[in-house]
Amino acid sequence: MPGFTPKIPLAPSSIDGFYGLTKNLVENTKQSLKMIVLTSPGERVMNPNFGVGIRHLLFENFSDNLYRSFKGRLNRQIELYLPIVEILGVSFLDANKNILDASSPASNVLAIEIKYSITNMNIFDSLFIENISIGY
Repeated sequence: MPGFTPKIPLAPSSIDGFYGLTKNLVENTKQSLKMIVLTSPGERVMNPNFGVGIRHLLFENFSDNLYRSFKGRLNRQIELYLPIVEILGVSFLDANKNILDASSPASNVLAIEIKYSITNMNIFDSLFIENISIGY
């Protein structure tokens, strides 16, 4: 069965064999955006500048500067590696999906929602990432 790329995380698929494939542009775009957000700079072989590195934020104090820094890095990475996407909004969230602010006592939980559109296609979607961990 044709597809774009292997789905991440890799898993068995009765249709496509071991990997399973992304089947459409929306699914492929969401996976690419997630890879940009979760990959730390220096982690990708032969492309040390790729990635936002959200795991680096795990032990930072939540503040407006942190939000602006993350959003700026995300926008630069999207312009470079996924130019068909336009970021519409970025929110740091708590476990109940409530938007955090710097004064929130629950701001020690890191979850993020990125609302985006696929330009010139009138497609709107969002990526929600929760339970972000160091991954060791």
